[in-house]
Amino acid sequence: MTDSWNLVAAGPSMERLCQFHFIPDAPVVTVNRAMLIAQRGLQVDFAAFADGPAGAWELCGLEKAWKPEIVLWVSMRPVRTKGKLPGSDEEIDLPGPPLMRIWDRALPCSVGLRVLPYGDIEDEEHPGMLRAAFTTFCAFRRILEYGPKKIRVLCMDMDGSWIPGKTAEECHAHDMERNQLDRWKHERTAMEKIIAKARGEAIVVELVTP
Repeated sequence: MTDSWNLVAAGPSMERLCQFHFIPDAPVVTVNRAMLIAQRGLQVDFAAFADGPAGAWELCGLEKAWKPEIVLWVSMRPVRTKGKLPGSDEEIDLPGPPLMRIWDRALPCSVGLRVLPYGDIEDEEHPGMLRAAFTTFCAFRRILEYGPKKIRVLCMDMDGSWIPGKTAEECHAHDMERNQLDRWKHERTAMEKIIAKARGEAIVVELVTP
């Protein structure tokens, strides 16, 4: 496998992304709806998803962008489901199937799946509180597992909306009400930390905004 990697996030600058922005002859990994760049003829080798298919694949119509050569990196984290114990009316959280299994059931047999690392990271707004690692963070960790010498991160703007059909302001209000989370501040700080750690290990990390 190559020593260099391209990682494409789904920031607004993705609309200006061109093939010449990539490190030549290096794999391209996209994050969530960034896989849509394949519809513009841009290279995509791997597409990373930390949530279930309803969170991006189905929501954004990504099956139209998928090509047989694109392998999906999918989280194996377990999910929780609401249910009741026998003889009880109290609703509780119960273990659900791994996300990989949900993806496997939702996709055609021709789609290749590989494991995306998962885990919890500290909430940058609330020290001591843990949250599930977000997709860009997980994809960066996955690339690190291949022992790269250089990673170019593209379109990681930490700006704009992340729910189709909603404005950035509506998305922010939704996250604050539901999770008390300043999403972009949290993700920006977490990525700064993991990038600094990678650079400390002599890995060249480039940030490119087209």
